[in-house]
Amino acid sequence: QINNQLVDISGTEEYRQYLHEKEIAERKSQIESELLELDSKRVRAICEPSIKDETTGETWLDYYNSQVLTLRKELREII
Repeated sequence: QINNQLVDISGTEEYRQYLHEKEIAERKSQIESELLELDSKRVRAICEPSIKDETTGETWLDYYNSQVLTLRKELREII
């Protein structure tokens, strides 16, 4: 609102920057939630070790660890 009139700010650089920062914050929150979920799955994989893929010998712990590494890399890139 400028001089008691509504002004469209959707085309401004400040608004685009605000939206970009909001998207980053939402993705960061989403990644942190996914990491918490994976942490509990990794604990279970440690307590109940089993093979996820018989052909490669990959365990569930290996699988979850690779997912965690990918998410942490993405998190570092957006911060």
